[in-house]
Amino acid sequence: MLPKAAITLAIAFFATPALIAAATINKRIVDGQDAKDGEFPFVVNLQLKGPQSCGGTLLDQYTVLTAAHCAKVASISETIVWAGTTLNTKSGLSSNITGVRIHPDFEKASYLQNDIALLYLESGFPESNAVGYAVLAADGSDPVAGSNATAVGWGVTDPAKYGKGNQAERLGKVDIPILQRTKCDKLWSAAEDTIVCAGGNGKNTCSGDSGGPLVLQKTREVIGITSDSLTDDNGESCNGAPSKYTRVGSYIAWISAARNAGPTKQLSRDEQEAQGYCEAIRRGSDKSCLDLLLYCVQNYKKDGYTALNKCAIEAFTILIITTVLVGASTNHLQTGLLQHRTASVLGRFNQNACAGL
Repeated sequence: MLPKAAITLAIAFFATPALIAAATINKRIVDGQDAKDGEFPFVVNLQLKGPQSCGGTLLDQYTVLTAAHCAKVASISETIVWAGTTLNTKSGLSSNITGVRIHPDFEKASYLQNDIALLYLESGFPESNAVGYAVLAADGSDPVAGSNATAVGWGVTDPAKYGKGNQAERLGKVDIPILQRTKCDKLWSAAEDTIVCAGGNGKNTCSGDSGGPLVLQKTREVIGITSDSLTDDNGESCNGAPSKYTRVGSYIAWISAARNAGPTKQLSRDEQEAQGYCEAIRRGSDKSCLDLLLYCVQNYKKDGYTALNKCAIEAFTILIITTVLVGASTNHLQTGLLQHRTASVLGRFNQNACAGL
């Protein structure tokens, strides 16, 4: 196996973002009301790993818009998307996902900047009486402070249950005002014009709402993606302070390009799993990552790993630490990853990987 220090570094690189996301991902509607059946036919429920869940916006039959910090922990083999229902009881239509595309500049450690992603659906959801597709804000548009919007989700209804409560049984909605961005800047210490600041004073989004839409009431356009709750003077989230939403109008070009690109080919289940891992660390276009992870998916059990994640950690160590890669004396990887992939990995790694670390 690789040296302990290298494994520790790899664990920090690979596992920490998912663990951080797990703490913030469950961001229901506070002081709102139940949505009516068919009122928001484009809202979908993302069941991620274990109890984790997020919302999303259906753009077409095969594409969902959501938050990057939700997509980052989405597993190709485990994530199920539910549509066509306001109930959180698996009573609607469902689809697996085939791929994830996270904004390349998403920075989990930097206040959830560029918190936007697309999920690609396997069977998808045709338009029907119960299912519809969202209309997005215009390119470059910025909602005016004082205008009214509606946030939608299945999150907790009590701020005291932030990060701890289960999802609500029914889809909720809350009408909230758009605020000046400075209202969020003062509390959030990371000024940027790619967010919408909205809500507060007891009306808010909370745990379980992440990734869901913020809808402008006047036009019914989706103007935001629920991203994060801010903390008020009492140290409480989802209550007095506003929440921040990714401003959709800032990302129309990226959304359009990602939708048009779509999956480059129909992937096998093994390839989908490998792609999901690499997308989660923003290496979805790095063939070295895809090669290594595909090998892990197909061989981790016979190579003696107890879990795919353990093989993936060592694979990422190979991608990251060139000195370890060259000098490592391993058991599993020497017979598997190193012999099987080293030549192609070294060439690409020396040219590209170090520049991004």
